Amino acid sequence: MDNSVNEQIEHKYRSAFNYMTLRAFIGAIAFCLPILVTCAANLEPDISLGSISEYYHTDARNLFVGSLCIVGTFLFAYNGWREDGSTPIAQSALSKLAGVGAFGVAFLPTNSDEVKWLICDKCIESVEALTATLHYVSAAILFIILCVFSLYFFPRNMSGASGGAKNRKLVYLLCGGTMSFCMLAITLYKFDIITYSRTVYYAEAFALWAFGVAWFVSGKFIYGFRDD
Repeated sequence: MDNSVNEQIEHKYRSAFNYMTLRAFIGAIAFCLPILVTCAANLEPDISLGSISEYYHTDARNLFVGSLCIVGTFLFAYNGWREDGSTPIAQSALSKLAGVGAFGVAFLPTNSDEVKWLICDKCIESVEALTATLHYVSAAILFIILCVFSLYFFPRNMSGASGGAKNRKLVYLLCGGTMSFCMLAITLYKFDIITYSRTVYYAEAFALWAFGVAWFVSGKFIYGFRDD
C-alpha cells in the first residue's frame, strides 16, 4: 500500500481516537461534578444549597473550579470530526466558546445570601453584582452551546441510522431536550414563576448529567452505542 495512503489512514484513526476520547472525558467529568461537589462540601445533613454554583463557597470550591477548568480545557481542545479528517469550523468555534463559558462559571462566582454563613463569608461579601451576572451569562453560553451539540451536531447526518448509531441519536435528542427543559426551569425560577427553593440546584444537576451522558455516549465506549 502506498505510504501516503497509510499516512491518511493513520491520521484518520488518530483523529477519531482523540475526538472520541475527548468527548468521553468531558462527559464523565460533567456527570460526576454534581455528586462530587455535594459530597465534598462537608455540610451538615440538614443543610442544602440552592444551586451547584453556590458550592464554590464551601470546602468543595477547589473541586468545583478544577472540574470546570478540566471541562473547559477539553472543550478548547475539541475540534469536532469529519470523515475526511478536516476540522468542522462551526463545531470547533462553538466548543471553544463553550470552553470560555466553563471558565467563566468556574472563576466568576455567583452571589447568594443563603451561603454567607459558610467558610467563605469574606469571599461572598466581595462578590459584586456584575460578577454574578457574568457567571449566569457564562453558564447560559455553556449550556446553550451544549444543547446545540446534542440536538444538532451530534445527531446530524444520522437519519435512517440503525443499531448503535440509532441508539446514540436517541440519547442525544433526549439529553438535548433535558438540558433545554432545565434551562427553562431556571429561567422560570428567576422570574418567580417557579418558587421551589432548590429548583436551580436540581436543574443544574440534571443538565450536567444530561451533558455528561450525551458526550460520554458520543465517545462510543459503551457497547450498544458503537457503530455496527
